[in-house]
Amino acid sequence: MLSFALQWQQYGGGSNEEIYVNFGLSPMQYFMRLLRILRSPTDLDMSVISELNAICASRLDTERARHHDEAGHPGDER
Repeated sequence: MLSFALQWQQYGGGSNEEIYVNFGLSPMQYFMRLLRILRSPTDLDMSVISELNAICASRLDTERARHHDEAGHPGDER
């Protein structure tokens, strides 16, 4: 999972499709697991860890917003 993250780092973490094909996980599951990995001891440079953390946070925010929008809002006439 970490090698995938490093491979896709410069592209914002990889597409949702690549994540699913490689891991069988939703993007939310993948980025949450990656955050846990990044919190464990690693040989990665702190700047790389920081960038990967930022990618995870951004992608998780995007996924949460997408799920919120898909769920609709109370009172919406859809």
